[in-house]
Amino acid sequence: MLEKNKLLIGVYYLNHPKFAQIDEIFKYIDDDGKPITKNLDAIQQQFLKEQINLMRNSFLSLTSKKNFVTMEKDNFYVLFLEMIDCFYEEFQLTNYDKPNIQIVDSFPHPFEKSNFKAMNFNEYQAQYYHCQKDIYLLEKYTAHGISEIMLAHELMHYVIEELVPKKRNKYLPLLFVKKRLLIF
Repeated sequence: MLEKNKLLIGVYYLNHPKFAQIDEIFKYIDDDGKPITKNLDAIQQQFLKEQINLMRNSFLSLTSKKNFVTMEKDNFYVLFLEMIDCFYEEFQLTNYDKPNIQIVDSFPHPFEKSNFKAMNFNEYQAQYYHCQKDIYLLEKYTAHGISEIMLAHELMHYVIEELVPKKRNKYLPLLFVKKRLLIF
């Protein structure tokens, strides 16, 4: 897991990261940072190895600098709360609940084995799936820079759901399962 986090941090600090491409590449990297080459042809395998080396070199370069920041789980919670406060202030959302953030090893049932990085459950989805109305981030993907992007994405879902009339939100659990609309 530590190796995959190092690669994520390396990705974030590359000069011009392409997150859509990174998301696709990470499907083929195990938690130890090794390529999963099953079902890949020789060219794809070579490309994957080159990408992993690029990410690793970026991380090694970053760690040699004095201003490198590592964060523990508690520090992420502080950072996330500050982000939410700034977001709500910026958009003048004074009469709306702020979301709870949970950094978890796995998502609530039935999403325990999903490969998403973050999920958001509104009030109706939480009732439907018997979980808390929260934003969930998988701990194995917490990396400075990447986590903030995931939270910002899920936060937008949360705020939009708060602004939508409550009676329309009750139809979202079915959309959530069928179209994965609320998943990063």
